[in-house]
Amino acid sequence: MISNFIKNLYISQKYLWVRQFIKFSIVGGLGTIIDFSIYVLLTRFFLFWQENFLWANLLSISISATLNFILNKKWTFKDHSKKIFSQYIKFWVIVLTGLLIYQIIFYFSSEKLLIYDILSKIIAAVIVWIYRFILNKYWTFAK
Repeated sequence: MISNFIKNLYISQKYLWVRQFIKFSIVGGLGTIIDFSIYVLLTRFFLFWQENFLWANLLSISISATLNFILNKKWTFKDHSKKIFSQYIKFWVIVLTGLLIYQIIFYFSSEKLLIYDILSKIIAAVIVWIYRFILNKYWTFAK
């Protein structure tokens, strides 16, 4: 249903990258919900993770990133390549460099600018979102 709606949008019929960006955003949104849910669960209910919120953030992002790889490969970019291992490595290079950028923004905004941690995660997520789309489209799942 969602896939058909996206396909029928005029602009996504004309430009494949628009359709892919919309799908990438949906997958990312799902991943973000999973990421935030795990992060909030850990940091609000467990003292260890409250004191180690950057590690909680790393764990929550790692879990959601693996789901994102699978959905982006199969649904967003409709990639049928058998190079799953090399793609997964490329994907994780993007995840890790994105995570580094994400963590720097997250730390700086929450610790130095004293922005609420959830708002800091939103700021970091939006910035890294576009970076990940471009690299995944043109490097990880390039045809």
